[in-house]
Amino acid sequence: MTNTKLSKQNHATFLKIIYIISCSCMILFCTCNLYHIGNFFFSNRIDFAIIDKFFNLLHGSLNNNNKSNSSEYYMCCVPYLPKKSFSSRKDLVITTLLRNETEYFLLNLFSIRQSGCNATIVIIYNDEIVFSSNAIKMMNNFDVQTFSISLTSTLKAQSLENVHNSLIRSFLNKHHKEFERVMSFTIENVFFENDPFEYFVGDYLYLFQESLVKMKNCNRSFINEFTIRWSSYDDMMETKTIVGSGIFAGSMNQMERFYDRYASKDIRESNPYADGQINGLFYRNILDVSAIPYLLHNHFGPVHSLKDDNKSYDYYFDNKNYLYVKNLADRVANVLYQTEEDPLVLNGLVNRCNVDRFLFQTPEISKSIVNDHEYSFNYSYYFN
Repeated sequence: MTNTKLSKQNHATFLKIIYIISCSCMILFCTCNLYHIGNFFFSNRIDFAIIDKFFNLLHGSLNNNNKSNSSEYYMCCVPYLPKKSFSSRKDLVITTLLRNETEYFLLNLFSIRQSGCNATIVIIYNDEIVFSSNAIKMMNNFDVQTFSISLTSTLKAQSLENVHNSLIRSFLNKHHKEFERVMSFTIENVFFENDPFEYFVGDYLYLFQESLVKMKNCNRSFINEFTIRWSSYDDMMETKTIVGSGIFAGSMNQMERFYDRYASKDIRESNPYADGQINGLFYRNILDVSAIPYLLHNHFGPVHSLKDDNKSYDYYFDNKNYLYVKNLADRVANVLYQTEEDPLVLNGLVNRCNVDRFLFQTPEISKSIVNDHEYSFNYSYYFN
């Protein structure tokens, strides 16, 4: 009997020793290889809060339900800080995808949720596009509402910008009772750092200045069209700054009214370029005549345009891979616009956001898009 008890005690002691050795080895392994364990370890520093997050990820706590917990998306994106949400499913972020699934589609789509934004996501896409399995997986986990449309010969004869604007106009006309606030954007070149709905308060349309560069110092094609079409261009617009054409936001009421005017036939025909259309609409006081209340955010606001605007670079954790960009207010804007225009920033975003980790930890809900709809678009109403 005594030998049996000693044997059991020795066995228990042996298991405890093995457990302690295993834990010690794991801690030693993490300490000696901080830089190589995903992106949670960097610059040979031990951050035990980050180590805890790493082990939580290993045990699947990021995705212990059918869909990801939106409060934990930040754990896949440097600097691993929780993001505050200022939006709900009653708010809408809407875009179109008319060419193909672009190279940075997943990165930019992921950025919406990691920013803390909880708005409903709608993507209207060309039905000829075949989404990758990773895109389907992400869209399903983010509850993205997709609407497919066939690009008829009439639509193909239009510029992609005009089709984009008309599709959004049509969607807002049909679904205006479902949402309270709206942000429209171009998925190809927009990255969400923080929830932009923090700024969209009140019954207004929100526009965004691209930079401090005056039109007379800019050689964009749409400006040449002004000189051709408007005899009063020199006096009216040479000293003006550029209003961006890729992002608009506001209350559903004012966004619907804005798109009814912005996507109208006379505005489309005023300039073949979207930049020309919005700047003509704005600086010829058409918004005022239409009684659409608006606020124009400058370069200190929520949207930072990267093509011509002033910017400064810095690095998270003193790691050159984790570059981020600040505006003239010395802060990271909620939304980065024209990301493809700045390779340094774009490379920093790719390094900072581990989309592959998110996809690896995320359950497969379906092999096809769960919330996919065929979109009925009366092109004759919008283009005739």
